Amino acid sequence: MVAGCIAVCKAIQHHSTLRELYLSNNFIGPDGARHVAKVLENTKYITEIWLSGNGIFPSGAQALGKALREKRYLEVLALRKNDIGIEGLSELESVLQSSKTIRELDLGCNAIGDEGVRIVTSALKNKQK
Repeated sequence: MVAGCIAVCKAIQHHSTLRELYLSNNFIGPDGARHVAKVLENTKYITEIWLSGNGIFPSGAQALGKALREKRYLEVLALRKNDIGIEGLSELESVLQSSKTIRELDLGCNAIGDEGVRIVTSALKNKQK
């Protein structure tokens, strides 16, 4: 499944006006997430990212977090069932703080626990100020 993700990423890597990306339930793994992150670095107006059920783990979430830091128009971030843990969530914290438009966030089934809930609520609370 990673090979398919890489092929899709190569096909859309220079599509700078990409708005929505749906790749849920394809088990792209951390390598696929890194390829997706490279695509996201070239998109200015991405609004929706659906990557649930892909087993991206902490390293994949970290790559996505770095790529999404400056994405001011992000509205939907769906990363359910990826086992990102606290390590992966920590890189996404700045994304949650900087996006003024986030309206939907799905981090269920990621083993983030109470500490992860504190990180998310703090990031979202601080962005309202």
